[in-house]
Amino acid sequence: VLLLRLSLIKLTMGDNSEKKIKLYVSSCTGNTLMRKHQNDIEGILRARKINFEKIDISDPLKEEEKKFMRENSQAPAEGKVPLPPQIFLEDEYIGDYEKFADACEFEEVEVFLKLQEKEEEQEEEEEKKEDEAKQKADEDEKESDEKDEEAKKEGEE
Repeated sequence: VLLLRLSLIKLTMGDNSEKKIKLYVSSCTGNTLMRKHQNDIEGILRARKINFEKIDISDPLKEEEKKFMRENSQAPAEGKVPLPPQIFLEDEYIGDYEKFADACEFEEVEVFLKLQEKEEEQEEEEEKKEDEAKQKADEDEKESDEKDEEAKKEGEE
């Protein structure tokens, strides 16, 4: 069961494990709260050994990335621009610091980052695979019984 669970985790991570988490930050900020949030996310990702790319939008050479982040993130309020830190899975927006902090609180960082399915979904998938394996075993057994009966009939003739 443990081996099945580990292989199931590999399967659920399979599609996204090759994708890269992108953390958009700004190294030139006087906002201490923003800096703390950026450092918190970076520290948690490193502690969990989650590979990520840190993109500093304050770098003049990163204007395209800055534009991408602002166009594809959710603004905190009407008429405001999204500010770092922002998190993406490749080009798919995942969330900001608040959403990340919520995921940390509920121990669902990998789920939030779309690197793993929720445990309930994993268990359902595991049960489904077990049911399929049992059904196949039952079919194989039925097929084997039918062959045995045919062989027995041929032996009687």
